[in-house]
Amino acid sequence: QSVPRDPKVAVSVAEIEVDLAVVLAVAVPLVPHVPASPTFATPAKTKSMNTLIFLGYGVFEESNQEYCDYIDSLAKYIPEHRIEKLILCGGNSNPTKNISEAESVFNYLSSHYQLDCQVHLENKSLTTPENLKFAVQYLDPDDNLTVFCDLYRQAKVIWLAAYYLLNKSRSEIANALF
Repeated sequence: QSVPRDPKVAVSVAEIEVDLAVVLAVAVPLVPHVPASPTFATPAKTKSMNTLIFLGYGVFEESNQEYCDYIDSLAKYIPEHRIEKLILCGGNSNPTKNISEAESVFNYLSSHYQLDCQVHLENKSLTTPENLKFAVQYLDPDDNLTVFCDLYRQAKVIWLAAYYLLNKSRSEIANALF
């Protein structure tokens, strides 16, 4: 099976039974590891939501056609896959701009598309590992999760998602892959 040439692709990671299986597919459920609440009360059972973590790659500018295409593919993906919660990731990576990557992507999306989902801006991260690490705060244990990234970073994102979102050790990830 050949790898798609399109640099824009949604990557999902799934945990199958006891073993970690890394699957390159669209909308494969992920069971995120969400840290326990520090409260003694039992949280109410939440409804399973189709959740998407979008990885930003710099402060968005409309003059960057490749970035426009990447975000436009996200906008198309959201209704096609019934995404209910969108987490836009990316902090203030450009000191000459007074806006985060997440905010710049949100501004473009909201001015060009109607978003019929919850939107969370994760605007502290500066790297791909931080994108995923900081996105966890917006996840619920029952979320069906998709990580949206470009094809060039796909392998890296699979490893990082297994580590930060599935709470797998490096050796568990390596053993599952090799």
